[in-house]
Amino acid sequence: MTIPAETLAMAARAMYEATMRPFLHIQSGHPVGDPWEQLTEQHQSSYLWKARKAIESETFADYYAWMTLPERLLGADSAFEAERGCPPAAGEDTERTRGHRAEYHLVQHLLRVDDGALLAGSAA
Repeated sequence: MTIPAETLAMAARAMYEATMRPFLHIQSGHPVGDPWEQLTEQHQSSYLWKARKAIESETFADYYAWMTLPERLLGADSAFEAERGCPPAAGEDTERTRGHRAEYHLVQHLLRVDDGALLAGSAA
């Protein structure tokens, strides 16, 4: 699937601005998180990757499988797993799955605005 660059950038920025920044604010009790324009290229690229996976995934379970793949590949005996525990299943209701679910559904919603004009690259 070819995703127009501006669509991917818009989805990545929306994902960051609508999920991570509010989450950081709620956790700390005061405004935190840099505006999108001040993020490093590496940080922005991580959101571009997440947005691409959210666009390409047919279901939340597919998206969540991508988001947790590195942890699952490390295995149950890894130091990372010992410290953080197994990632919850996609169907569980945890803070972590709710965050990923918000990311996925936000991007899916944006793609459906104006009957898919964003994916076609014809949004005004």
